[in-house]
Amino acid sequence: MRGALTACLPSLLAAASVAAAQTPVPAAHPTPALTRGEALYESLFAAPTTLDHIGRVVVPVRVDGRGPFRFVIDTGASHSSVSPGLVRVLGLAVSKIPLIDLEGVTGSAAVPAVKIRSLRAGSLVIRDTAVPVLRTSMMAGADGILGVAGIRDITLMVNFGHNRVQIARELPPDMRFEDSRVHTEVVAGGLMAIPAYVGNVRVVAIIDTGSQRTLGNPALRAALHLTDAGGSLEPVTAVYGATKQVQMGRMVDSPVISVGPLRIAGVAPIYGSFHIFTVWGLAHRPALVLGMDVLGTVESLGFDFRRHDLFISGIRPSLWDPREAYETPVATEAPDKIH
Repeated sequence: MRGALTACLPSLLAAASVAAAQTPVPAAHPTPALTRGEALYESLFAAPTTLDHIGRVVVPVRVDGRGPFRFVIDTGASHSSVSPGLVRVLGLAVSKIPLIDLEGVTGSAAVPAVKIRSLRAGSLVIRDTAVPVLRTSMMAGADGILGVAGIRDITLMVNFGHNRVQIARELPPDMRFEDSRVHTEVVAGGLMAIPAYVGNVRVVAIIDTGSQRTLGNPALRAALHLTDAGGSLEPVTAVYGATKQVQMGRMVDSPVISVGPLRIAGVAPIYGSFHIFTVWGLAHRPALVLGMDVLGTVESLGFDFRRHDLFISGIRPSLWDPREAYETPVATEAPDKIH
């Protein structure tokens, strides 16, 4: 009989790989050696979004007293996960029963889990928990995903300019007093959401450091009156999650996205009827998952989970070109959480 745990991993857990629907996925090849630039990117903890890479946030984590291991921080996931490689390194036994019900960006599935005695990252300590084992390319070389949605009494500081990530009880004083503060609301059992605008349409924007790409729901697309026009077809993408289901989406140039003091142009969200919007209760109101294609363009981010505040320091000058993504397979995460 299956256990009652349900993991929601829409971001990094339910990663969405985006590729042009018309372009066949290339056959798997042996992993080539990293270039010097790629090796530098992989070594970063606060990797910014650039013309070459979508950013990500990585933190050193000790599991059962061993490590540290590299985990991707996912503010859109309420549960952590580990890779099969880390399971082998730690000599953990994968349980077939109970399974964890995983809610991903494209669908749901029951996946095996392992029992972790302790997981420690800075001031965050999680004890005696079952975590799903994910066989996915979303981790991109990381050992696991650290889901922090719904966690209280900690803060997360990400400084892309200085390659610093800190999980602590309090944010650095200069961030709290110098950066722009946006008060957030908690939705869907712990997700951090902020009021934002896409053009003149007010949206619920989920802050998701685990998602590489920004996703929009059909309600937002309808409110923006975004339709195929002039005979030009929008790029169609196949979105793959942590589960086996595949959903189609369309990449559409967006009006300016306004988040607090920020005005972000040049973003092409992927719009679709993604399963995760229904899981979150956001299927019928304009909603957006803000991924690292947007979040990684700022200087720094500060999350105060206790007070529900987000601190933002300005946009960097070099923005990633979202239109290049559909020509080459790209990993884009989407959040999952425990109910």
